[in-house]
Amino acid sequence: MTSFGKSSGHVSVGGKGRTGFFQRLVMGPWFHGGWGRGVGESLGAVQFGSKTAEFYREQIELPFFQHFLKGKESGLPPKAYVFETGANQWRKYDS
Repeated sequence: MTSFGKSSGHVSVGGKGRTGFFQRLVMGPWFHGGWGRGVGESLGAVQFGSKTAEFYREQIELPFFQHFLKGKESGLPPKAYVFETGANQWRKYDS
């Protein structure tokens, strides 16, 4: 896989064998910051068939904040959560 930009930074940091760091990768179908406003049903003319931004905020971001800011034992996301366009579904990767 060839990776550029922010995702290549995640790959390079994660591959250094560092311990003690909590690292997760989330890749959604949005422009920068698009997960924070709106519902995320589309990007331009491309329709995703679901409310991807709402899913991110409720199923990924909220449990993360509840765990790290409130000390709640909520389910943390897998190592990678990636929205697959075309199939229009979220994929989880644990390694």
